[in-house]
Amino acid sequence: MPAGTDEIESLAFSDKKYIKKYIEFLRINNMDHEVNQDYGIGYIIKNHRWNKDTLKLIAVRASECCGQHGDENIDLLLEYAGLRKFLKEKKTQKLLENC
Repeated sequence: MPAGTDEIESLAFSDKKYIKKYIEFLRINNMDHEVNQDYGIGYIIKNHRWNKDTLKLIAVRASECCGQHGDENIDLLLEYAGLRKFLKEKKTQKLLENC
């Protein structure tokens, strides 16, 4: 596990203002050899629910930081964490237009 993983996940979990820093951290890691990032992302989303910051986290996870388990992570979020429902809401469409 990369040094600092627990710390940055704890910060992002405790306050959504650190989600941007968590995204930066993911970008500098070799996600083809990830260790439990899917759990950290899941806990962050569970704590902060779906909003602009968690949506950006998922967008980065699904694209440039997909890594080993990104596809599975996104599938689980779609199925069990309400991502599919969130993406279908009208307010989400407006949010996506402003991203």
